[in-house]
Amino acid sequence: MTGRPPRLRRLLRRALVALAFWQLAACGTAPPADGPPVARGPAPEYATVAARYNERLPLLSKVFSPVVMQVTYLDEEGQRHHEQGEGVLQVVVPDHLALSLSKAGKRVFWLGGDGQRYWWIDLLEENTATVWSASTAARESAQAGLGLHPREIVRLLGIVTLPDEGRTQWSSDGRLLGLSSRTEAGGLQRVWADPDSLEPRKIELYGPDGRLTVVADLEGYQHLPIRGIGGGGPRLPRLVAASIPVTGTDLRLSLARPEGNAARISRDAFDLGALTRALSVARVVER
Repeated sequence: MTGRPPRLRRLLRRALVALAFWQLAACGTAPPADGPPVARGPAPEYATVAARYNERLPLLSKVFSPVVMQVTYLDEEGQRHHEQGEGVLQVVVPDHLALSLSKAGKRVFWLGGDGQRYWWIDLLEENTATVWSASTAARESAQAGLGLHPREIVRLLGIVTLPDEGRTQWSSDGRLLGLSSRTEAGGLQRVWADPDSLEPRKIELYGPDGRLTVVADLEGYQHLPIRGIGGGGPRLPRLVAASIPVTGTDLRLSLARPEGNAARISRDAFDLGALTRALSVARVVER
């Protein structure tokens, strides 16, 4: 491939992504939801459904929540380990994330980003921050920390706006509506939503090569308290259970008392300089 002109290489990559997209959208792989199968006609037009899906999202553009996180992973020897801790999640859609975890009162890591850079701050041993630019994070940040790009965690909450173009399909039992579209990083996503509320029940993310990178189930929807609205705001899942096939990692993120309240979100949570000072980071590694 190195001998081909750059423009031809770009066209070939676009063609491969397009092929993977159409193959993805053609497959109804969502597992059966609770209840008997439902007979369906043709799936509704994507643009119409995506517009309805996006209507509930403006009030979910800023989320603050204490969390309980459970992580199951394989070490270098193939031994499975389980860790649990408490932390805080702060999100500003589409790409600002701050997710911290503490155990026995001690903060052990901080995963986050500001849209231009992303970082994993290891506070367990060396107080080291590993930082990626937006251009390198997609391929490298998944190899560190939780094995997820920070932007993917935001997407797995089901609060990121869907693009204008995509495809729809019914699940094999007709109980969920799939919306398939491309992501900003050149990958693919498929959201399996309740056809009435359009709340996501499962989200699948695929890399530019069409390989499944993460799949998450979203459960326990409850209304999100928002200042001026109270408890009658839009609904947010209280549990996101994600699996990362490549690394064999399972992540369960339980949201306790989530709020759509910008006043609870700290600007310093997305400021790398402020974080390195506040967390006494001893070393910053730029990737």
